[in-house]
Amino acid sequence: MKKHLIAAAVAGALAVPAMAQVSISGRLDAGYSAIDAQDDSKDTTGIGYSADTSSRLTFKASEDLGGGLKAALVLEAGIGGPPKEGNLGQTTSFGSFGRAQYLTLSGGFGQILVGYANSTGKRTLEGFGSANDTTNVIGTLPSLLANKDSRNHQITYSTPKMAGFSADLEGRASEIGENDKGSGYGVAANYAGGPVKVRASYDEEANDAEFDTKRMGAAIALSLGPVTLHGMYADLEKEGATKQTEEGYEVGVSTKLGAVKLHASMAKNEVKTGATSIDEDGFNVGARYSLSKRTSAYLIAGQTDADGANKKVTQTAIGIVHKF
Repeated sequence: MKKHLIAAAVAGALAVPAMAQVSISGRLDAGYSAIDAQDDSKDTTGIGYSADTSSRLTFKASEDLGGGLKAALVLEAGIGGPPKEGNLGQTTSFGSFGRAQYLTLSGGFGQILVGYANSTGKRTLEGFGSANDTTNVIGTLPSLLANKDSRNHQITYSTPKMAGFSADLEGRASEIGENDKGSGYGVAANYAGGPVKVRASYDEEANDAEFDTKRMGAAIALSLGPVTLHGMYADLEKEGATKQTEEGYEVGVSTKLGAVKLHASMAKNEVKTGATSIDEDGFNVGARYSLSKRTSAYLIAGQTDADGANKKVTQTAIGIVHKF
């Protein structure tokens, strides 16, 4: 069934006003992934449904309120195979909208977002990687970080762009009955102009009523014709009975040769837990071939290696992604 017919059916079922614009989109990543651990403790091989990019189904609706105001909603659910198929980077089977549930109100003043969405920190570390922004294959900085920022319940104000600059101010609310866990705030500054894109962010989040996690991230992307260079940095501090800190970075390059996109990156991260320090290294290389505007094939390899014996893990993934 054609996309616009499906959207019309959903609009009727949800009683969306006639002037509202409703769309359904998504992607399915199906491929073969092999994870090989030096000590065989994490070996996993088989078919996965988000080996490279997370499969998803997205519903969007928007309405022009007049006077330059616009209201919109986003509901996004992860798509994965049956739960027994193993952990190959895939999400769980389709269920609730666990990837995103939020409303926005936008206009000349900027945008206000209310709901469950990517945090300021997550947008920093996943928006600049050489692996086409992000990949689930190991070896990238986000895959090395243990306390990376993810999604949360928030109210976020984003300023309009002025001469390429903009900012995000995020307030977080805890889950009911969680004793302030997850509450906090985040701020980010952005610049995008010509060949340069830069973002820096800082956030604090409550672990519980007594301790917080503090995160700082920065990223830059520089386009030089068909080649893009990028760098990312993250610094994290998790308070508690035993303090944990992480400091890591990633540098990489990507380019497009006809229908083929190539990328390569290397990452390092230092994790300190009390008096113990562990150095982690990672690399990620891959190629994506565009079969059409919506379908592409990929071959990606990654590796992580930490201090100590039997800590090296490699992953190879090959598959197809279709967007609709």
